[in-house]
Amino acid sequence: MRHLIVSRNRFPKLVLYCIFAATTISLSCGSDGKFDYRTLGPDEDVKQYDILLVSGNRQTGVIGKPLPDSLVVYVSQNYLPEPSWTVAFKIILGEGTLSPVLNTTNVKGYTGTTLTPTGLPGEIQVEATPYYSDKSVIFTATSIAE
Repeated sequence: MRHLIVSRNRFPKLVLYCIFAATTISLSCGSDGKFDYRTLGPDEDVKQYDILLVSGNRQTGVIGKPLPDSLVVYVSQNYLPEPSWTVAFKIILGEGTLSPVLNTTNVKGYTGTTLTPTGLPGEIQVEATPYYSDKSVIFTATSIAE
């Protein structure tokens, strides 16, 4: 009789497991009935990285001198600050130097770089991209002659 009671206690769990498995399989298939290989398993997390422009955008600076404010970004994962994450900064338009080119985020998810305009006066654009992310932000600055 005890064996029957144990079986009754496990029966609802087995039914729930079968329902979960059937639902997961049906959700994994597209409308054409083919398996979607991007579907995550029950133990995997979806990690969404994001980068936001915080400060330093739309500055004007003198050629040869650093801009007054640093170019600062915020990196998050699943809407929480991402500490110790590497961000690459690069000039995509105009001329200037960045210091540093690679920087890591602090415990609150912030990092930045300093732009020093060089070359001819005009517009400068700096792109900031976190490693292992397809998202980026673009800072714009204007360089002028002294």
